[in-house]
Amino acid sequence: MATTHNPGNLFNMDISGGIPSLMTRMIINSRPGVISLFPVLPDEWNTVNELSGVLVRGNIYIDKVKWDDESASIQLTSKENQKVIIDLGSDFITNNVKIEGAKYKVANNQLILFFKQNKNVSIELVRSKLN
Repeated sequence: MATTHNPGNLFNMDISGGIPSLMTRMIINSRPGVISLFPVLPDEWNTVNELSGVLVRGNIYIDKVKWDDESASIQLTSKENQKVIIDLGSDFITNNVKIEGAKYKVANNQLILFFKQNKNVSIELVRSKLN
């Protein structure tokens, strides 16, 4: 055990672990059965950006998320057969979505993916508006 609030005496574990977690959750947030993409993406992050190597709830590995001010691409793999809702929020539209590697349905600006165990899934999205 170590205190995390002793400036100057100990490495502050709160900030060193908290900031990367916070930034990751701004791009990808999850709860069992649901993955939210870009729930609070700052306007300043609309240039070409990339995040890779994130394990989210449901044992789903996000290989890579790449986005810019016009589109986004996501590569992910589930470690088990399952149905997962991908919530796109208001910045992306589903009428031009391209998905490879999984069966899916579209409803209420959400993608409902039917993952097969260990099969790579690719998603290509178009933004509904420029930020």
